[in-house]
Amino acid sequence: MLTAACWRPALRRGQIASTRASLGDGLCADSYGLPQPPVGRFDFSRVQRYLPCDAAAAPTAVVLYLPGTHMSAYLPEDEIRFLVAGGVHVWSMSYRSANLPTDAIQQDSVWNPWPTSPEDLAKIGTWTTEVFAGDAARVASFVRIEDPGPLYVAGFSFGASLAYRLAAMGVLGDRSALAHGVWLRDADVDLLARTRATVVHNCSSNLRLATGVAPLRRLLASGVSVALGLDDMGLADDDDMFAEVRLAHVLQRVHGQPQDRRLLPAEAFGLAWDGGARVVGAATTIGRLERGRRGDVVVLDLDALSAPFAVGEVDVWELLLGRAKAAHVESVIVEGRPLMLERRLQHIDRQALMDEVAGAAASAIARRDPAHGTQIDELRRRIVEHYQEQRWSGD
Repeated sequence: MLTAACWRPALRRGQIASTRASLGDGLCADSYGLPQPPVGRFDFSRVQRYLPCDAAAAPTAVVLYLPGTHMSAYLPEDEIRFLVAGGVHVWSMSYRSANLPTDAIQQDSVWNPWPTSPEDLAKIGTWTTEVFAGDAARVASFVRIEDPGPLYVAGFSFGASLAYRLAAMGVLGDRSALAHGVWLRDADVDLLARTRATVVHNCSSNLRLATGVAPLRRLLASGVSVALGLDDMGLADDDDMFAEVRLAHVLQRVHGQPQDRRLLPAEAFGLAWDGGARVVGAATTIGRLERGRRGDVVVLDLDALSAPFAVGEVDVWELLLGRAKAAHVESVIVEGRPLMLERRLQHIDRQALMDEVAGAAASAIARRDPAHGTQIDELRRRIVEHYQEQRWSGD
């Protein structure tokens, strides 16, 4: 339950001024100027929506990115364009601090204000999870009004158990997806089961970033829908979903309560396709090879997968779980369209794409401001100090 001191009024259409700007190539950005909240040391800067300029149809999905420790939900434009091209409307929520002087904010772009001085960073310690939860719920409710498609919320802060607050405000539901879920309490898991929300399990990313391990067995035993993801952060930088299924299966064997049974190999793969289909709102159209569903097929080389170690009758699920790698994929068909046949890509020039990516990375490094490294180091030190002193309020 939110206290009256941190509750802020609901956002309603007609109360908020919006402007639209064209970013070129058919992409537009709607900026919503939000009213000043009555309390709190930090208040909104803006909420933005990215969508096609000529959007007429409803979006296939809606993604709301919440701010991180820099108080801004900045997204690279290429990522925005990729999502919008897939029919997704992208929303971002950013803050500004009423207490930070103008000259203490580095405006390296209008989208990414960054507190720079140690004194300014220290003030973030007064920004509580209750204030954040209230603000997130208000913005999510407003997004639902403007864009009624399936809503996915990304970017929860470390250690903040927000499930109760969001559910109490009507944000969680069967169209809600929570990424990671590594700090969920048993009570949060029960709430997710009641609200029929989905948790996206990104085990490689969470291990690589040392952020924790999701209670996978407890989630499934409680009836929570779980999907499997990579979060663009595989252990080997290879985006191998077979390896991700294998890791999720191994990890749950050693991380879980004795009363919650371990997953079978087939169930581990089900997180990828059944869970993945549910989380994108397509549980009846993708995820299985059945009449009437989309023709999405991955063909593996069974001979290469089996030899020389698999002899005799071997359960196919155990074989896939124990040995399958991306290198064993022979062909890929999506909605009946061959994208790879006999290990040869049919729709892109792989070498040309790799050259383009390498060139873009080199260009980005060349443009990097050396001062940013110093600021990030100072921010990291302040964050570590902040949690070591346990000043984060709102458990």
